[in-house]
Amino acid sequence: MSFFGTQLIDKGLIQKSDLVKALVSQSNQLPSPIQIVYEDGLLTAEQIIEAISDRDRGESFAATCKSLSYWNDEIDQKVKSIQKRERSPIGQILVDQFGVDLSTLSDELAHTNAPTPNQNIPAPTDPNLSYDFTFPQVSGETKRQYIDFFSAEVKESLEKGFHKFTEGTADAETLANLEEIVQQLTAAASFARMEVSFTICEKLACLVEKISHQGLGCFQDLASLQQTCLKTLDVMWELHRFIDVSGSEQEFWVNDISRSNFSNVISRLNEYVA
Repeated sequence: MSFFGTQLIDKGLIQKSDLVKALVSQSNQLPSPIQIVYEDGLLTAEQIIEAISDRDRGESFAATCKSLSYWNDEIDQKVKSIQKRERSPIGQILVDQFGVDLSTLSDELAHTNAPTPNQNIPAPTDPNLSYDFTFPQVSGETKRQYIDFFSAEVKESLEKGFHKFTEGTADAETLANLEEIVQQLTAAASFARMEVSFTICEKLACLVEKISHQGLGCFQDLASLQQTCLKTLDVMWELHRFIDVSGSEQEFWVNDISRSNFSNVISRLNEYVA
């Protein structure tokens, strides 16, 4: 998948100069690793001064700290988490600073991330499904906590677990790990008051719990089960990107394609957990 910004250029929605300026603006928002480790007390003033003094030309501050045994995985993750939290989504910068229309941006994002049609997922939206989402106002930090938790690594871990359904390698540990991750996602969405995210996470959590407790043997068509889980994950990630770009679930929900994708997988999940 290509970088979202370059897709906007290809569609003529922004100029190359707009994207570069937006990326520079985004970069300028990031606190430096030195600032973070000092303000958060991750390293002492003496350690920071020593690292700066010993740093070779072209070497990063983190690399020097590693050579001095001051830097570890915990500090690395903390620094990256804070930088990601402070960084505005590129889409939001384009809207705020360059006048890009938010609805146009949302439409493009939906088309970019729309799951590929599959015979195992019903095409029409189930008319019996109805929702009453209120889209409560939540702080940017709370949203960012959910966005950060549902990382690309978490998505990849779930994908690998679901692929094991038809590979015959989905052992008890795999299923327990899937159950734990989806439950954590559900809890994170609930805490962040993300109603749409919570709804789809909770449905997937019910199915994964059923799989974990009853085993894959209770399902006749493992390929269909796998595709349902993967398509659900696709929609969850599409929703995740909407929140990251626009800062709101509502932009996802008012988009016809996104809402249809959501309803289709919820309908399929309901069949499994009924």
